[in-house]
Amino acid sequence: MLPFQAIHSAIVSNLAQHLKFPVTEMHGGGDKPVGSFFTYDFIGGFRAEKGLPSVYFESNKRIEKETVTFTVSFLSYAVDRTTSIVNGLTARDWFKLAGYVLLKEMVDVVVVNVGDLENRDVTINNVLELRQGFEVEFRTTNVVETVNEFIEKINIQGGNQIVHS
Repeated sequence: MLPFQAIHSAIVSNLAQHLKFPVTEMHGGGDKPVGSFFTYDFIGGFRAEKGLPSVYFESNKRIEKETVTFTVSFLSYAVDRTTSIVNGLTARDWFKLAGYVLLKEMVDVVVVNVGDLENRDVTINNVLELRQGFEVEFRTTNVVETVNEFIEKINIQGGNQIVHS
């Protein structure tokens, strides 16, 4: 099974540590943090790459591996546009360098593409929210292990005789 909780935690907690301000779920509810903060959303689910998964057997296990991709959308919020842009660029750079290495080592997730930083300002209830956003595409391996059950003894009947193996 895909270790979603470990992947989620590695991305969110390490990005927040690097930025030194909160990184919260986009539609998580609750109060909005004061000052600069980021939101994130896993969008589009987990998509299998083309082709069939690889299947192999190891001792008494059947192991199936397939490459999956997923995308996370990030929004940078700040009290002014310049700060929002700088924070967004800082996060993008983290995914390209330090975050790239850290995520590969911690949870075997590779950063495939870091999208462009775009203006995503919006007016809600006559209040302008200054925000910049980008998407990051990731790739990882989904591993499914099942225990093989072996038939040790079988009775086969046919031709007026019973064969024991």
